[in-house]
Amino acid sequence: MVRRKIHLSLSLRLFLVNLLALALGVSAIGIAYAYRSYKFSDGFSKIPQPRVPEDGQPYNQEVIDLFHKVNAEGIALALLFSLLSAAGLSVLLTYVLTKPLKKIERAAKRFSEGDMESRVPPLAIPELHQLGLTLNSVANRLQGVEERRQGMISEVSHEMSTPLMIMTGYLEMIAEGRLSFEEVVETAQLLLTDAERMQRLLSDLRMLARIELGSLPLNLQVVQPQPLITEVIRSLTIQERQEVCRLTLDCSELVPPIFADPDRTRQILVNLVTNALNYTVEGSVTVSVSYDSKYLWVSVTDTGIGISAEDLPRVFDRFWRSERSRELRQEGSGIGLALTKRIVEAQSGRIEVESELGQGTTFRVCLPLAEY
Repeated sequence: MVRRKIHLSLSLRLFLVNLLALALGVSAIGIAYAYRSYKFSDGFSKIPQPRVPEDGQPYNQEVIDLFHKVNAEGIALALLFSLLSAAGLSVLLTYVLTKPLKKIERAAKRFSEGDMESRVPPLAIPELHQLGLTLNSVANRLQGVEERRQGMISEVSHEMSTPLMIMTGYLEMIAEGRLSFEEVVETAQLLLTDAERMQRLLSDLRMLARIELGSLPLNLQVVQPQPLITEVIRSLTIQERQEVCRLTLDCSELVPPIFADPDRTRQILVNLVTNALNYTVEGSVTVSVSYDSKYLWVSVTDTGIGISAEDLPRVFDRFWRSERSRELRQEGSGIGLALTKRIVEAQSGRIEVESELGQGTTFRVCLPLAEY
């Protein structure tokens, strides 16, 4: 049989301690009173019968002296008992309060020394237990931040090592004079391409870090989405080869305005549409726009390679790409969708994805309307 512990709140514990102190004080007074009564009766019985003075009133100075003596002794005893009781209760209360606080201190010290798994154990006092839960929550968040930091360092090192090795190899060949002038020009173009890719990667990482720290500046304003979306689609249509993959837009001119950052919204659209075009070998990419009472919805649907069900939960992870996408497009960094998701959420929106392997993918983004 499991015994259920009774957890009393700190305020109730202090109240009960005060009641106990009061009871002890009353007991001290009672003890002092009983002591005086006993000593006075015992002493009075040993005193000779009082003399009768000339005025006829009985008088005995010894009785009065005895009373004062016994009263003083009783008061001293009561004070001593009260002091000892208060001291004992103080020690007990200090122990009861400092024991869980020391547990919190030890857990915090271990965590500060690098033990990321250290947590405050359950405590008997509800208020301190809630404090421990709060500290554990902070520790969980700090542990997550540290794990993401270490993961990002590892991922960045991995992503940048390959182009750096390639660039180093080409530069060594140029320095050793093993390339002709035409090969040097071609190699320089390759080096420039890799350098631009690394620059974009670092720029995206800086933006991602600022978003996660909550320091990304947003120029939120009322934006007409139809011209912005049309501009993005027209720009990408010119850049991409339309004979392989058709890019179409389904957007009414009567779309209500949204409250968003126009530059970040353009970045969201470019990332999603470019991603769809890159992973659609042939077929079509369709951008459709709709809205409800609160949000504008932009859907980007492609007929590309699709994403398997087991890979779908990892789509928005940093530096993650499926094996099929790596085979199809080696130069991708895998940070675009992670950055897109955080930019959407920074503007009080959300992003969803549906996909079936070999059948295509649909990303849906919603942003708040300016008025609803």
